[in-house]
Amino acid sequence: MKNIHLFLTAVLCAASSCSSPEKGELLEVDLSTSAPEKEVVLQDISTVSYVALDDSVVVPSRPRLVTDTRIVYVDSEGSFLLFGKDGKYLKQFNHKGQGPGEYPMVRRVLYDAAASWFWVYSGNKLLAYTEDGELRSELALDESLMNLWELVDYDAGHFLGNRMNSTEPYILISKENGAVADTLDLSIRKFVEPYIKVEDGGNTFAITPVFYQIVRFEDGYLLTNLGLDTCYVADRLQGLRPCLRRSESVHGVKEPTFLNAWVEAGGYYFYSTVEKRFALETQEGFPQEYYLMEKNTGKIYKQHVVNEDIEGLDIRLDPAVIERTLHADEGVLVLQADELLEYAEEGAIRSEALARIVESLDEDSNPVLMFLSFSGQ
Repeated sequence: MKNIHLFLTAVLCAASSCSSPEKGELLEVDLSTSAPEKEVVLQDISTVSYVALDDSVVVPSRPRLVTDTRIVYVDSEGSFLLFGKDGKYLKQFNHKGQGPGEYPMVRRVLYDAAASWFWVYSGNKLLAYTEDGELRSELALDESLMNLWELVDYDAGHFLGNRMNSTEPYILISKENGAVADTLDLSIRKFVEPYIKVEDGGNTFAITPVFYQIVRFEDGYLLTNLGLDTCYVADRLQGLRPCLRRSESVHGVKEPTFLNAWVEAGGYYFYSTVEKRFALETQEGFPQEYYLMEKNTGKIYKQHVVNEDIEGLDIRLDPAVIERTLHADEGVLVLQADELLEYAEEGAIRSEALARIVESLDEDSNPVLMFLSFSGQ
């Protein structure tokens, strides 16, 4: 099984050339077949804290968004449930519907720090609400913008979106009128489908893996479109610049391996790879592997990240950890109440603060959020 590994040249790219591409040539991603395992203690690369959500309302497993002051959930009925960063329930609003000022579905939730609004991307429109649910803006979207795979808040006047089935995938969308304001100069010669179509009982299904093509990095975003052999950084101030390149083109490969962009923490880059293959008979596929790279040496290892607060709990780090926060150095993971109770029963809780939280839980309690504040070197 081939897995994408980033060698020392890629480390230098991510650590220096991405900031100053003019100082060095574009560096490459190489391929390797194996890597030893390395254990990393979570507390050595981040500050770890725990927040229990009160049980005034029942929440889904993962928050949709974590801002500097709020934890935001959206339930199955389309209600926005707002908590403080201390876990206390504050308020909610719901504008699900088909009419003006309403969203038929919630595909993405964004936070506009400049305006202090929540933006809801529903596919056919973008709507901005205050945390009290007051409508501040409603933008009708062109048909070409109804199926964006990813959408993030880019700057005071624009969103950055990713059109999955386009050879010009990355676009800036105006917050004033919802129109395409610009297209990033990242054309691809052929769209690479992330999914695999399978036939079962006369029906066709599209099976899709987990992957990330817009990931927060420093003051901008990493762009790792599956159809591009080169990764880029889009920075609000410095613009677009290349970061690294695959040594083997993704085009023409029957079963390509996708590289999920990385998370920087404590002298390492944490990332995952996904292979594009699926077996209908076993319902298994898209194998995902987790790696870390030492920034100083360029050495690659399989991840074994442990949390010293909970004996036996292994952590996997990749962009999923920071996907719903506002900053590249802040992550959040979800700990289910019933699982924490099992760890406590086994005597595996080593943190006094977490032990006190677990004492107040029962099996039906809301999740406990584990916040990670990463440190760089």
